[in-house]
Amino acid sequence: MAIVVLVVVVILGFWLMGPSADAPSDTATTESDTTASISQSLDSVNLGDLDKEMQDVTAELNNL
Repeated sequence: MAIVVLVVVVILGFWLMGPSADAPSDTATTESDTTASISQSLDSVNLGDLDKEMQDVTAELNNL
């Protein structure tokens, strides 16, 4: 009997803790979410000299 009561309490807990009606929507687009701003952010990333890094990695692998 105690197990049945525990199961019912757990089910009610999950049901009551579910998403509420006043939960914020993820469909709103902010200024930082636009394609142009994302592209601009990606363009400003400095990756350094990747060719030099790969040459160093290749040289280290050849030394093994």
